[in-house]
Amino acid sequence: NLIPMDLLLVLKAGRTFVPFPAYLEAIFMIICFEILKESDLRMSVTNGSAVSILGGLILGDAAVAAGIVSPIMIIVIAISSISSFVFSSIEFIQVVRFYKILFLLLASFLGIVGVLICSIYLLWSIIHTDCFGYPYFYPIIPLSNLYDSFIKKDTNKRYRNSLLTHNHYRGRL
Repeated sequence: NLIPMDLLLVLKAGRTFVPFPAYLEAIFMIICFEILKESDLRMSVTNGSAVSILGGLILGDAAVAAGIVSPIMIIVIAISSISSFVFSSIEFIQVVRFYKILFLLLASFLGIVGVLICSIYLLWSIIHTDCFGYPYFYPIIPLSNLYDSFIKKDTNKRYRNSLLTHNHYRGRL
């Protein structure tokens, strides 16, 4: 009921002549866009982006004209691929690529249960990630630190950093 009926009819009409299910369309288009992104990285600086954009336009138009994919699938995959350009780290881009394909495969085969399983796995892997020697969710994950991170204990001795001052206690000497 959230999607207007006119928009729903347009989306349904765009999928009428596509012989493949939506998840196969998405996998096909993700693979094509990832090949284009990798070719963009391997090309020279002057020609790389132009080849990638031109290849994406021609590939998307040809795929829709051939009836292999629907136009809405091109839009969805293009938005998800373009939004991955926000990150500059190659390792982080590869992690996003891995989880995008994992979410797609588990959701297509197991439905909402697959999305839940993949979300739990993503949360588990984030919890077990260390950053500068501390867990990524530091104040929350070691449950022994949870109380002191939200409500400070009333202690008379609060230590200062010894690198900054010779006064080791807060307040009075």
